[in-house]
Amino acid sequence: MVISIISLLVAILLPALGKARAQARSIQCATNLHQLAISAAGYMSDHSDWVPPAYDASMPWYQVLWKTNYGPIPAGY
Repeated sequence: MVISIISLLVAILLPALGKARAQARSIQCATNLHQLAISAAGYMSDHSDWVPPAYDASMPWYQVLWKTNYGPIPAGY
């Protein structure tokens, strides 16, 4: 009898926990997007309204530095 009551309660509560997790993920995603927007706005205010540069992940780090004028290409590259 006790096991059936516990299993009934678990069956009722599991979907609610899934919905709560999904809502928490959605809120975290919105917070991350908000932080990215704040960071981009800060970059733009420091760099004459230029948006932050975006590069392909396959681009080597030294090319990123060179293309953004952060420094010379290291010797040997």
